[in-house]
Amino acid sequence: MEEIFYGDWSFISENPQSQDIPYRIKIEGSDNNADNIYYAENNIAADVRGKEWKVYIDIRDFSGNWQPIKILKEVSFTQSGLVKLLVVGDDINRDYADVTDVRIGSQWDFEIQFTSLDPQLNPLYPIVQPFDLTLPKTNW
Repeated sequence: MEEIFYGDWSFISENPQSQDIPYRIKIEGSDNNADNIYYAENNIAADVRGKEWKVYIDIRDFSGNWQPIKILKEVSFTQSGLVKLLVVGDDINRDYADVTDVRIGSQWDFEIQFTSLDPQLNPLYPIVQPFDLTLPKTNW
């Protein structure tokens, strides 16, 4: 399965519990020559830039061929900014509602965190409270 991204993102993969994990990440369409195949048994970190680019995650089957795999997605805002988490695993092909149902636990689970590099999407930290909404102690 593919996941389409727009703009500039950095990504990092969580090293799985098993060094013999049968996943690969393929990136296509980047503007900064980040198009590559990354294998999941390695820690992966890279910046990908481009107007529109795609991520494919495949699993190696028992015959040695690469097959697409279902990807669970979670999008959130953190102190790092806009974050998209992609999770794959051996039990994800069951119909889970979202990524919180499956977390790294099995030796075959694998997750990749993408963080947007677009300053317009990322909040400025520290956030300063613009208004003081507390009452003076004399009013208690």
